[in-house]
Amino acid sequence: MNIYDTIIYILCVVVVFFLFQDALWTKDADLHDNKDHILLLMEQLNIAKPKLYMDDASEIKEVNYFFAPCMLHVKPPREVIFPEPHEQMESSSVMCYVFTGQFLPAPIFHRLLAACIARWPLATKKREKTIENQIFCGCGVFQIDDYHKLTLHFSGYIIFMRVTRQGIIDKTPSSKLCIEVREFIVKVLSKLIGYLGHSLKFEEFIQCPEYNGESVNSLIPVDKLKENAEVRCDFHDNMIESNKFLKFWFEGESDPTLSVNNTDGQDENDVDAPITQEHINHARLCNALTTVCSNALREILTTNVPIPHTDIYKAILANKAKLNKLNKDQVKLVFPDLQGLTTGKVDEFDTTLLYAIIRNVSSVPAPSNGWGKPPNDNNPRDTTLGASVERMRIYRNHISGHSVDGKISQQDFEDYWAEIEEVLRDIVIVIGNHGYLEDLEKRKNQAITPHEAHELQKTFQEYKKQTEGK
Repeated sequence: MNIYDTIIYILCVVVVFFLFQDALWTKDADLHDNKDHILLLMEQLNIAKPKLYMDDASEIKEVNYFFAPCMLHVKPPREVIFPEPHEQMESSSVMCYVFTGQFLPAPIFHRLLAACIARWPLATKKREKTIENQIFCGCGVFQIDDYHKLTLHFSGYIIFMRVTRQGIIDKTPSSKLCIEVREFIVKVLSKLIGYLGHSLKFEEFIQCPEYNGESVNSLIPVDKLKENAEVRCDFHDNMIESNKFLKFWFEGESDPTLSVNNTDGQDENDVDAPITQEHINHARLCNALTTVCSNALREILTTNVPIPHTDIYKAILANKAKLNKLNKDQVKLVFPDLQGLTTGKVDEFDTTLLYAIIRNVSSVPAPSNGWGKPPNDNNPRDTTLGASVERMRIYRNHISGHSVDGKISQQDFEDYWAEIEEVLRDIVIVIGNHGYLEDLEKRKNQAITPHEAHELQKTFQEYKKQTEGK
Protein backbone atom coordinates (compact mmCIF):
# COMPACT_ATOMS: atom_id res chain seq x y z
CA MET A 1 0.00 0.00 0.00
CA ASN A 2 1.59 3.31 -1.09
CA ILE A 3 1.23 6.46 0.98
CA TYR A 4 -1.61 7.93 -1.11
CA ASP A 5 -3.59 4.69 -0.88
CA THR A 6 -2.95 4.85 2.85
CA ILE A 7 -4.41 8.35 3.09
CA ILE A 8 -7.52 7.29 1.16
CA TYR A 9 -7.85 4.26 3.45
CA ILE A 10 -7.58 6.44 6.54
CA LEU A 11 -10.26 8.84 5.29
CA CYS A 12 -12.57 5.94 4.47
CA VAL A 13 -12.34 4.38 7.92
CA VAL A 14 -12.43 7.55 10.03
CA VAL A 15 -15.72 7.37 11.92
CA VAL A 16 -15.51 10.57 13.94
CA PHE A 17 -14.17 12.79 11.19
CA PHE A 18 -12.19 15.26 13.27
CA LEU A 19 -10.49 12.73 15.57
CA PHE A 20 -7.91 10.18 14.49
CA GLN A 21 -8.20 7.53 17.18
CA ASP A 22 -5.12 5.58 18.28
CA ALA A 23 -6.91 2.34 17.38
CA LEU A 24 -6.69 3.29 13.70
CA TRP A 25 -2.89 3.30 13.75
CA THR A 26 -2.50 -0.01 15.57
CA LYS A 27 -4.35 -2.02 12.92
CA ASP A 28 -1.37 -2.12 10.59
CA ALA A 29 2.35 -2.10 11.40
CA ASP A 30 3.17 0.06 8.36
CA LEU A 31 0.60 2.63 9.47
CA HIS A 32 2.02 2.71 12.98
CA ASP A 33 5.65 3.01 11.83
CA ASN A 34 4.92 5.82 9.37
CA LYS A 35 2.25 7.70 11.32
CA ASP A 36 4.21 10.96 11.62
CA HIS A 37 5.13 11.04 7.92
CA ILE A 38 1.55 10.29 6.86
CA LEU A 39 0.07 13.00 9.07
CA LEU A 40 2.67 15.52 7.91
CA LEU A 41 1.84 14.86 4.26
CA MET A 42 -1.89 15.07 4.99
CA GLU A 43 -1.31 18.40 6.70
CA GLN A 44 0.73 19.74 3.78
CA LEU A 45 -2.03 18.68 1.38
CA ASN A 46 -4.56 20.52 3.59
CA ILE A 47 -6.33 17.20 4.18
CA ALA A 48 -5.90 17.26 7.95
CA LYS A 49 -5.05 19.90 10.54
CA PRO A 50 -3.73 19.42 14.08
CA LYS A 51 -5.83 20.74 16.92
CA LEU A 52 -4.10 23.78 18.37
CA TYR A 53 -4.25 25.61 21.66
CA MET A 54 -2.64 28.70 23.16
CA ASP A 55 -0.78 28.12 26.40
CA ASP A 56 -0.41 30.65 29.23
CA ALA A 57 2.66 32.07 27.52
CA SER A 58 0.58 32.68 24.36
CA GLU A 59 2.54 30.07 22.45
CA ILE A 60 0.85 27.87 19.85
CA LYS A 61 0.93 24.21 20.82
CA GLU A 62 -0.21 21.21 18.79
CA VAL A 63 -2.34 18.45 20.28
CA ASN A 64 -2.05 14.88 19.04
CA TYR A 65 -5.54 14.95 17.51
CA PHE A 66 -6.48 16.02 14.02
CA PHE A 67 -9.58 17.17 12.23
CA ALA A 68 -9.99 16.77 8.48
CA PRO A 69 -11.18 19.88 6.57
CA CYS A 70 -11.39 17.77 3.40
CA MET A 71 -14.30 15.87 4.99
CA LEU A 72 -16.35 19.05 5.42
CA HIS A 73 -18.53 19.04 2.33
CA VAL A 74 -21.77 20.50 3.72
CA LYS A 75 -22.24 24.24 3.40
CA PRO A 76 -23.53 25.99 6.52
CA PRO A 77 -27.30 26.56 6.47
CA ARG A 78 -28.28 30.18 5.94
CA GLU A 79 -29.77 30.39 9.43
CA VAL A 80 -26.31 29.67 10.87
CA ILE A 81 -24.72 32.59 9.00
CA PHE A 82 -27.71 34.93 9.24
CA PRO A 83 -29.76 33.84 12.28
CA GLU A 84 -33.38 34.95 12.27
CA PRO A 85 -34.60 37.16 15.14
CA HIS A 86 -35.79 35.06 18.07
CA GLU A 87 -37.61 36.12 21.23
CA GLN A 88 -35.18 34.10 23.36
CA MET A 89 -31.93 34.94 21.53
CA GLU A 90 -29.88 38.00 20.67
CA SER A 91 -26.69 38.39 18.67
CA SER A 92 -23.66 40.58 19.07
CA SER A 93 -22.58 42.75 16.20
CA VAL A 94 -20.56 40.83 13.61
CA MET A 95 -16.80 41.34 13.81
CA CYS A 96 -15.04 40.87 10.48
CA TYR A 97 -11.36 40.22 9.81
CA VAL A 98 -10.61 41.48 6.32
CA PHE A 99 -7.26 40.32 4.95
CA THR A 100 -5.33 42.87 2.93
CA GLY A 101 -4.54 41.99 -0.65
CA GLN A 102 -7.90 40.19 -0.80
CA PHE A 103 -6.17 36.91 -0.02
CA LEU A 104 -6.86 34.48 2.83
CA PRO A 105 -5.35 30.97 2.51
CA ALA A 106 -7.87 28.35 3.61
CA PRO A 107 -5.29 26.59 5.85
CA ILE A 108 -5.17 29.65 8.12
CA PHE A 109 -8.92 29.47 8.72
CA HIS A 110 -8.76 25.70 9.21
CA ARG A 111 -6.04 26.12 11.83
CA LEU A 112 -8.14 28.80 13.51
CA LEU A 113 -10.99 26.29 13.68
CA ALA A 114 -8.55 23.76 15.12
CA ALA A 115 -7.54 26.20 17.86
CA CYS A 116 -11.22 26.86 18.67
CA ILE A 117 -11.98 23.12 18.76
CA ALA A 118 -9.22 22.75 21.35
CA ARG A 119 -10.66 25.58 23.46
CA TRP A 120 -14.44 25.11 23.22
CA PRO A 121 -16.72 22.16 22.43
CA LEU A 122 -18.53 22.20 19.13
CA ALA A 123 -22.17 23.20 19.36
CA THR A 124 -24.61 20.43 18.48
CA LYS A 125 -28.05 20.26 16.93
CA LYS A 126 -30.57 17.49 17.35
CA ARG A 127 -32.00 15.87 14.26
CA GLU A 128 -34.69 13.19 14.18
CA LYS A 129 -32.39 10.34 15.20
CA THR A 130 -28.96 11.94 15.50
CA ILE A 131 -27.06 14.73 17.20
CA GLU A 132 -24.90 16.60 14.71
CA ASN A 133 -21.82 18.70 15.40
CA GLN A 134 -22.22 22.20 14.02
CA ILE A 135 -19.14 22.28 11.81
CA PHE A 136 -19.39 22.83 8.08
CA CYS A 137 -17.32 23.69 5.04
CA GLY A 138 -15.80 27.04 6.01
CA CYS A 139 -17.78 27.40 9.23
CA GLY A 140 -17.84 26.27 12.85
CA VAL A 141 -20.20 26.90 15.78
CA PHE A 142 -18.84 26.57 19.31
CA GLN A 143 -20.62 26.28 22.66
CA ILE A 144 -18.74 28.79 24.81
CA ASP A 145 -20.92 28.19 27.88
CA ASP A 146 -24.50 27.18 28.68
CA TYR A 147 -25.86 30.38 27.14
CA HIS A 148 -23.40 31.65 24.52
CA LYS A 149 -22.39 30.33 21.11
CA LEU A 150 -19.61 31.53 18.84
CA THR A 151 -20.04 31.30 15.07
CA LEU A 152 -17.01 31.62 12.78
CA HIS A 153 -17.17 31.41 9.02
CA PHE A 154 -15.11 32.67 6.14
CA SER A 155 -15.93 33.76 2.64
CA GLY A 156 -13.32 34.86 0.13
CA TYR A 157 -10.78 36.83 2.14
CA ILE A 158 -12.96 37.69 5.16
CA ILE A 159 -13.54 35.88 8.46
CA PHE A 160 -16.87 36.67 10.13
CA MET A 161 -17.47 36.23 13.86
CA ARG A 162 -20.57 36.63 16.01
CA VAL A 163 -21.60 35.61 19.52
CA THR A 164 -25.22 34.75 20.30
CA ARG A 165 -26.87 34.31 23.67
CA GLN A 166 -30.03 32.38 24.46
CA GLY A 167 -32.11 33.24 27.50
CA ILE A 168 -35.41 34.44 28.89
CA ILE A 169 -34.36 36.79 31.69
CA ASP A 170 -31.17 37.98 29.98
CA LYS A 171 -30.46 37.29 26.32
CA THR A 172 -27.92 40.03 25.56
CA PRO A 173 -24.43 38.61 24.87
CA SER A 174 -21.90 39.34 27.60
CA SER A 175 -19.47 42.08 26.57
CA LYS A 176 -16.80 40.62 28.84
CA LEU A 177 -17.10 37.24 27.14
CA CYS A 178 -17.11 38.81 23.64
CA ILE A 179 -13.95 40.75 24.48
CA GLU A 180 -12.25 37.56 25.65
CA VAL A 181 -13.30 35.77 22.46
CA ARG A 182 -12.05 38.61 20.26
CA GLU A 183 -8.69 38.74 22.06
CA PHE A 184 -8.29 34.98 21.63
CA ILE A 185 -9.15 35.07 17.92
CA VAL A 186 -6.84 38.03 17.20
CA LYS A 187 -4.00 36.39 19.14
CA VAL A 188 -4.43 33.06 17.33
CA LEU A 189 -4.64 34.68 13.89
CA SER A 190 -1.55 36.79 14.57
CA LYS A 191 0.39 33.80 15.87
CA LEU A 192 -0.74 31.59 12.97
CA ILE A 193 0.40 34.11 10.37
CA GLY A 194 3.85 34.16 11.96
CA TYR A 195 3.81 30.42 12.66
CA LEU A 196 3.11 29.61 9.01
CA GLY A 197 5.58 32.19 7.71
CA HIS A 198 3.02 34.40 5.95
CA SER A 199 3.33 38.17 5.51
CA LEU A 200 -0.44 38.62 5.59
CA LYS A 201 -2.18 41.38 7.50
CA PHE A 202 -5.79 41.83 8.50
CA GLU A 203 -7.99 44.72 9.59
CA GLU A 204 -11.08 44.73 11.81
CA PHE A 205 -14.46 45.78 10.46
CA ILE A 206 -18.01 45.67 11.84
CA GLN A 207 -20.75 44.30 9.61
CA CYS A 208 -23.65 46.62 8.83
CA PRO A 209 -26.84 45.13 10.36
CA GLU A 210 -28.46 45.24 6.92
CA TYR A 211 -25.71 43.07 5.42
CA ASN A 212 -26.82 39.77 3.91
CA GLY A 213 -23.71 38.77 1.99
CA GLU A 214 -24.13 40.98 -1.01
CA SER A 215 -21.18 43.40 -0.74
CA VAL A 216 -18.06 44.05 1.32
CA ASN A 217 -18.89 47.74 0.92
CA SER A 218 -21.33 47.31 3.81
CA LEU A 219 -18.49 46.57 6.25
CA ILE A 220 -17.49 49.52 8.44
CA PRO A 221 -13.86 49.93 9.64
CA VAL A 222 -13.56 49.67 13.42
CA ASP A 223 -11.24 52.70 13.47
CA LYS A 224 -13.91 54.79 11.77
CA LEU A 225 -16.53 53.70 14.32
CA LYS A 226 -14.16 54.55 17.18
CA GLU A 227 -13.60 58.04 15.82
CA ASN A 228 -17.27 58.92 15.29
CA ALA A 229 -20.41 58.64 17.40
CA GLU A 230 -22.33 57.52 14.31
CA VAL A 231 -21.31 56.37 10.86
CA ARG A 232 -23.15 56.07 7.55
CA CYS A 233 -23.18 52.81 5.64
CA ASP A 234 -23.09 54.16 2.10
CA PHE A 235 -24.12 50.83 0.59
CA HIS A 236 -27.42 50.64 2.52
CA ASP A 237 -27.76 54.41 3.08
CA ASN A 238 -28.41 53.99 6.80
CA MET A 239 -26.79 55.41 9.93
CA ILE A 240 -25.02 53.19 12.47
CA GLU A 241 -24.65 54.16 16.13
CA SER A 242 -21.01 53.35 16.86
CA ASN A 243 -21.31 52.48 20.54
CA LYS A 244 -24.18 50.08 19.87
CA PHE A 245 -21.94 47.90 17.70
CA LEU A 246 -18.55 48.40 19.36
CA LYS A 247 -19.74 47.75 22.92
CA PHE A 248 -19.61 43.96 22.52
CA TRP A 249 -15.98 43.79 21.43
CA PHE A 250 -14.56 46.91 23.13
CA GLU A 251 -16.37 47.38 26.42
CA GLY A 252 -16.46 51.00 27.56
CA GLU A 253 -16.33 52.18 23.94
CA SER A 254 -18.45 55.18 23.08
CA ASP A 255 -18.22 58.53 21.38
CA PRO A 256 -14.45 59.27 21.64
CA THR A 257 -15.15 62.66 23.21
CA LEU A 258 -16.90 60.88 26.10
CA SER A 259 -13.81 58.80 26.88
CA VAL A 260 -12.03 61.80 28.37
CA ASN A 261 -13.68 62.12 31.77
CA ASN A 262 -12.65 62.72 35.35
CA THR A 263 -11.86 59.45 37.11
CA ASP A 264 -12.40 60.67 40.68
CA GLY A 265 -13.60 57.76 42.76
CA GLN A 266 -12.67 55.24 40.07
CA ASP A 267 -10.32 52.31 40.51
CA GLU A 268 -7.44 52.89 38.09
CA ASN A 269 -7.08 49.12 37.65
CA ASP A 270 -10.65 48.95 36.34
CA VAL A 271 -10.14 48.64 32.58
CA ASP A 272 -13.77 49.60 31.94
CA ALA A 273 -13.59 52.86 33.93
CA PRO A 274 -13.51 56.16 32.01
CA ILE A 275 -10.00 57.40 31.29
CA THR A 276 -8.50 60.88 31.51
CA GLN A 277 -6.62 62.77 28.83
CA GLU A 278 -3.39 61.95 30.71
CA HIS A 279 -4.14 58.22 30.38
CA ILE A 280 -4.82 58.70 26.67
CA ASN A 281 -1.55 60.60 26.24
CA HIS A 282 0.42 57.75 27.79
CA ALA A 283 -1.42 55.12 25.75
CA ARG A 284 -0.87 56.97 22.47
CA LEU A 285 2.87 57.25 23.12
CA CYS A 286 3.04 53.55 24.02
CA ASN A 287 1.12 52.73 20.87
CA ALA A 288 3.49 54.79 18.69
CA LEU A 289 6.59 53.17 20.20
CA THR A 290 5.27 49.60 19.88
CA THR A 291 4.07 50.04 16.29
CA VAL A 292 5.61 52.75 14.10
CA CYS A 293 8.92 53.03 15.96
CA SER A 294 9.38 49.27 16.34
CA ASN A 295 8.66 48.79 12.63
CA ALA A 296 11.33 51.36 11.76
CA LEU A 297 13.83 49.54 14.02
CA ARG A 298 12.96 46.23 12.33
CA GLU A 299 13.75 47.72 8.93
CA ILE A 300 17.04 49.10 10.25
CA LEU A 301 17.90 45.63 11.55
CA THR A 302 16.96 43.64 8.45
CA THR A 303 18.66 46.07 6.04
CA ASN A 304 21.94 46.22 7.94
CA VAL A 305 23.06 42.61 7.93
CA PRO A 306 26.84 42.40 8.43
CA ILE A 307 29.01 40.88 5.72
CA PRO A 308 29.47 37.97 4.93
CA HIS A 309 26.03 36.90 6.15
CA THR A 310 23.09 36.73 3.75
CA ASP A 311 20.31 37.24 6.29
CA ILE A 312 19.88 38.50 9.82
CA TYR A 313 19.23 35.05 11.28
CA LYS A 314 22.62 33.75 10.19
CA ALA A 315 24.23 36.90 11.56
CA ILE A 316 22.49 36.44 14.92
CA LEU A 317 23.57 32.82 15.12
CA ALA A 318 27.17 33.72 14.29
CA ASN A 319 27.18 36.37 17.03
CA LYS A 320 25.27 34.42 19.64
CA ALA A 321 27.97 35.02 22.28
CA LYS A 322 27.41 38.79 22.04
CA LEU A 323 23.78 38.32 23.09
CA ASN A 324 24.54 36.69 26.43
CA LYS A 325 22.67 39.40 28.35
CA LEU A 326 19.28 38.59 26.84
CA ASN A 327 16.66 37.43 29.33
CA LYS A 328 15.07 33.99 28.97
CA ASP A 329 11.99 35.30 27.12
CA GLN A 330 14.18 37.12 24.60
CA VAL A 331 16.35 34.04 24.10
CA LYS A 332 13.20 32.03 23.42
CA LEU A 333 12.13 34.54 20.76
CA VAL A 334 15.50 34.54 19.01
CA PHE A 335 16.40 30.86 19.50
CA PRO A 336 13.04 29.11 20.00
CA ASP A 337 14.09 25.54 19.22
CA LEU A 338 16.17 23.24 21.36
CA GLN A 339 18.94 22.98 18.78
CA GLY A 340 19.68 26.69 19.06
CA LEU A 341 18.93 27.39 15.40
CA THR A 342 17.62 30.88 14.75
CA THR A 343 14.03 30.53 13.59
CA GLY A 344 12.47 33.39 15.56
CA LYS A 345 10.38 36.00 13.77
CA VAL A 346 11.68 39.58 13.65
CA ASP A 347 8.05 40.76 13.71
CA GLU A 348 7.82 39.45 17.29
CA PHE A 349 10.91 41.31 18.56
CA ASP A 350 10.11 44.24 20.87
CA THR A 351 12.09 47.48 21.15
CA THR A 352 14.43 46.10 23.82
CA LEU A 353 15.35 43.06 21.77
CA LEU A 354 15.67 45.01 18.53
CA TYR A 355 18.05 47.45 20.22
CA ALA A 356 20.21 44.63 21.60
CA ILE A 357 20.53 42.90 18.23
CA ILE A 358 21.15 46.12 16.27
CA ARG A 359 23.83 47.14 18.77
CA ASN A 360 25.62 43.79 18.96
CA VAL A 361 24.99 42.09 15.61
CA SER A 362 24.09 44.52 12.81
CA SER A 363 26.44 46.67 10.75
CA VAL A 364 24.95 49.92 12.11
CA PRO A 365 27.86 52.07 13.42
CA ALA A 366 27.78 53.23 17.04
CA PRO A 367 26.65 56.84 17.66
CA SER A 368 29.33 59.47 18.21
CA ASN A 369 29.03 59.21 22.01
CA GLY A 370 28.98 55.40 21.93
CA TRP A 371 26.22 52.90 22.69
CA GLY A 372 24.27 53.22 25.93
CA LYS A 373 24.79 57.00 26.18
CA PRO A 374 22.59 59.94 25.11
CA PRO A 375 23.57 60.99 21.57
CA ASN A 376 24.91 64.45 20.87
CA ASP A 377 22.02 66.89 20.29
CA ASN A 378 24.01 70.09 19.65
CA ASN A 379 26.60 71.48 17.24
CA PRO A 380 26.11 69.33 15.27
CA ARG A 381 23.24 67.02 16.14
CA ASP A 382 24.09 63.34 15.65
CA THR A 383 21.59 62.10 13.05
CA THR A 384 23.19 58.74 12.27
CA LEU A 385 21.17 55.52 12.41
CA GLY A 386 23.01 54.50 15.56
CA ALA A 387 22.00 57.75 17.29
CA SER A 388 18.38 57.28 16.21
CA VAL A 389 18.34 53.72 17.58
CA GLU A 390 19.82 54.97 20.87
CA ARG A 391 17.21 57.73 21.14
CA MET A 392 14.41 55.20 20.62
CA ARG A 393 15.77 53.18 23.54
CA ILE A 394 15.89 56.29 25.73
CA TYR A 395 12.32 57.33 24.84
CA ARG A 396 11.08 53.83 25.58
CA ASN A 397 12.72 53.93 29.01
CA HIS A 398 11.27 57.37 29.76
CA ILE A 399 7.75 56.31 28.77
CA SER A 400 8.00 53.06 30.73
CA GLY A 401 8.83 55.18 33.80
CA HIS A 402 5.28 56.55 33.59
CA SER A 403 3.73 53.08 33.36
CA VAL A 404 2.93 52.75 37.08
CA ASP A 405 0.05 55.24 36.92
CA GLY A 406 -0.21 55.30 33.12
CA LYS A 407 -0.38 59.10 32.93
CA ILE A 408 1.52 61.76 30.97
CA SER A 409 0.71 65.47 30.99
CA GLN A 410 -0.32 67.22 27.79
CA GLN A 411 2.90 69.25 27.65
CA ASP A 412 5.10 66.18 28.16
CA PHE A 413 3.06 64.35 25.54
CA GLU A 414 3.63 67.09 22.97
CA ASP A 415 7.36 67.20 23.78
CA TYR A 416 7.82 63.42 23.53
CA TRP A 417 5.79 63.24 20.33
CA ALA A 418 7.84 66.00 18.67
CA GLU A 419 11.07 64.23 19.66
CA ILE A 420 9.87 60.88 18.31
CA GLU A 421 8.77 62.55 15.06
CA GLU A 422 12.19 64.21 14.70
CA VAL A 423 13.98 60.87 15.18
CA LEU A 424 11.74 59.21 12.58
CA ARG A 425 12.60 62.03 10.16
CA ASP A 426 16.29 61.30 10.77
CA ILE A 427 15.66 57.61 10.07
CA VAL A 428 13.68 58.05 6.84
CA ILE A 429 16.42 60.28 5.42
CA VAL A 430 18.67 57.21 5.55
CA ILE A 431 16.31 54.28 4.85
CA GLY A 432 13.49 56.03 2.99
CA ASN A 433 9.99 56.92 4.11
CA HIS A 434 7.89 53.77 3.98
CA GLY A 435 4.83 55.41 5.51
CA TYR A 436 6.33 55.84 8.99
CA LEU A 437 5.68 59.58 9.30
CA GLU A 438 2.14 59.26 7.96
CA ASP A 439 1.42 56.37 10.32
CA LEU A 440 2.76 58.36 13.28
CA GLU A 441 0.60 61.37 12.42
CA LYS A 442 -2.50 59.18 12.20
CA ARG A 443 -1.87 57.72 15.65
CA LYS A 444 -1.48 61.09 17.39
CA ASN A 445 -5.25 61.55 17.63
CA GLN A 446 -6.27 57.90 17.48
CA ALA A 447 -9.17 56.91 19.76
CA ILE A 448 -8.04 54.77 22.69
CA THR A 449 -10.44 52.57 24.68
CA PRO A 450 -9.94 51.98 28.43
CA HIS A 451 -9.14 48.35 27.69
CA GLU A 452 -6.48 49.26 25.12
CA ALA A 453 -4.95 51.84 27.48
CA HIS A 454 -4.75 49.21 30.22
CA GLU A 455 -3.07 46.66 27.93
CA LEU A 456 -0.51 49.20 26.70
CA GLN A 457 0.22 50.21 30.29
CA LYS A 458 0.87 46.55 31.19
CA THR A 459 3.24 46.20 28.22
CA PHE A 460 5.33 49.15 29.37
CA GLN A 461 5.30 47.93 32.95
CA GLU A 462 7.05 44.83 31.61
CA TYR A 463 9.57 47.07 29.82
CA LYS A 464 10.21 48.85 33.13
CA LYS A 465 10.86 45.53 34.89
CA GLN A 466 13.32 44.53 32.15
CA THR A 467 15.18 47.83 32.50
CA GLU A 468 15.33 47.67 36.30
CA GLY A 469 16.50 44.06 36.13
CA LYS A 470 19.68 44.97 34.25
